[in-house]
Formats: sequence, structure tokens, C-alpha cells
Amino acid sequence: MLNDYEGEKNIIREEQTKYLADGPKVKPDRNMDSGIYSYPRSRKEAFEAKKRSNWVCEFNREHETFTNITNGNPHVEAHHLIPMAAQDYYENSIDFADNIVCLCPTCHSRIHYAVRAEKKGMIVELFNQRKNLYLKHGIKIDEKLLLIFYGIV
Repeated sequence: MLNDYEGEKNIIREEQTKYLADGPKVKPDRNMDSGIYSYPRSRKEAFEAKKRSNWVCEFNREHETFTNITNGNPHVEAHHLIPMAAQDYYENSIDFADNIVCLCPTCHSRIHYAVRAEKKGMIVELFNQRKNLYLKHGIKIDEKLLLIFYGIV
């Protein structure tokens, strides 16, 4: 089994043979683990999102973080703005770099655990930054539906 550092190096090597979503891609089959279904997530798509963000928090570019031992870049965490739990709602995959926001650890926790008003403001701001990117992936979404997915509306 690869450790995180070796896995990150393999992702970088694989970037030369890109298979990143630049248009609609069929959603993969669900996996079941311990009686729970989930959809696989592409490490390459997450890595591409981190590169595009220039390794900074997309919610607040002033947020400082630590240097990640696996790649020497500032540590940011990948978060699917349209949550992967909503994948069944769509025929096409929602696991693509344009749907992955990069957040510092504090903001990543905030988007999951903050009070509704704080979470809503964050989601709306992040959605407004990228809402025009979804149609090229065959994904129809608006702010209200996204907030429903987060249980806010």
C-alpha cells in the first residue's frame, strides 16, 4: 500500500496523462463499505483543484496554514461544494475539479459544522465564485438547490 507521499508523487506523474473532467462524465457505480454506500472520489481531481487554487483557502485567501509534509505546499483540504451525498440526484459525476473547493482546515470544519447562518454565507460565496462552471459538466444547480443539499433551506 502506498503512503500519502508516494500516492501524491503518483498523482503528479499521472497528471501527464490527464484524465480530468473537462466536460460531462458518467457517474461511477457506488461502493458499499460497512453497509454504507458512497461514490468514489478522484484524487487526481482533488489534486487539480488544489493546484488551481494555488494551495490557498478559497474562502479566505488570507488564512495561513502549515506546510504539508506530502507535497511541501501549504495544506488545503478538498471539499465538494455540491456534496457527494447529492450524487444520486445527478446522472453525471459531480466529482470534478470545478466542484472541489480548497479550504484551510478551519474553513473546512466551518463548512461542515458552523451554525446555519455562517455556513450559508460561506456556501453562497463559494457557489457564486464558480456557478458558471457547472453546466459544462452537465450539472444543473442553483443556489437554492445547493442550500437544500446542505439542509439549510
